[in-house]
Amino acid sequence: MKRAFTLIELLVVIAIIAILASMLLPALNKARERAKMSLCTSSHKQVIQAQQLYANDFSGFMVWKIADAHMFSYVLTGNRWSYNASKKTHSYTPILGGVAYLPAERHKLFSCPLSGSYMQDDFEQWNTNGFYYPAWDGTTYPEIKPVTGDFWVKAGGVAFQGYSTSRARRPSELHLYADTARVGIGNWERAIRGNYYWRSDNVRDSGGPGGIWLGHNDQAQVSFMDGHTATMSRAALTTGTMKVKRMVSRELGEIR
Repeated sequence: MKRAFTLIELLVVIAIIAILASMLLPALNKARERAKMSLCTSSHKQVIQAQQLYANDFSGFMVWKIADAHMFSYVLTGNRWSYNASKKTHSYTPILGGVAYLPAERHKLFSCPLSGSYMQDDFEQWNTNGFYYPAWDGTTYPEIKPVTGDFWVKAGGVAFQGYSTSRARRPSELHLYADTARVGIGNWERAIRGNYYWRSDNVRDSGGPGGIWLGHNDQAQVSFMDGHTATMSRAALTTGTMKVKRMVSRELGEIR
C-alpha cells in the first residue's frame, strides 16, 4: 500500500522548490541580460560598419542627415520606412539613387533590444538609436574641437549633415553612435523609445528630447568612428574625450 505524503513533507518540498527557484532566477535574468547585450553589440557593429562603407563611397563622410529629412537610418538602408499601426506592418519605399548598405527589413538593427522601439517594433526614422548632433551643443563641441578636430560637417546649407573622417583627430575615441532614449512625461516617451540623435550639453529640447541611454546596468552601448563598439559606464562617458554632460538613466531620469 502506497503511503501518501504528509502535510509537513509537502511543505518541505514546496520550500525546497522555492529556494531553488530563488537561486536560479537571478542567474536566468543575468543570462537574458547578457544575450540582449550581445544582440545590441552585434547591431551596433553592423550600423557603424555600414557608416564606414558609406564613407568609403562618399569621400570619407559619414552621414547624419541629408535633404528631405532622410536620417542616417533611411540613407544607410536606401529606403524610407513607414508603419501601419492598425495592421502592425512595415513598408519600404526605395530612395531614388539610394544604396542599401543594410537591408531595410532589418530596421531593428537601429535600436537597443531593451527599448520600446525594438520590443514594440513600431518606430520609424526618429525612434532609432542616435548619432551625435553637436550643432546644438553650445559649450561642449567648442570645448572638445581642439582635441578631436572639427569633424562636424554641414554642406549645401542643410542638404548634408554628418562627420568628416579626415578631419577627426581621434576616431578611436569618438563614440558617434549610442543607445538613446527620449525623456518626457507622456506614455509614448515612457515606453523608452529611441531618439535619433544625442547631444552632450542637454537631453531636453522642444525638437525631440533625448540623449545617451544607460539602459544596460547603468552603461550604454556605443560605437566609434574607427568602427569598434564598446560598453561605457556613466563615469567613462563623462570623463572621456567627448565629455558627455547629460545622459538618461534606465528609468528615464535625467542625470545631472
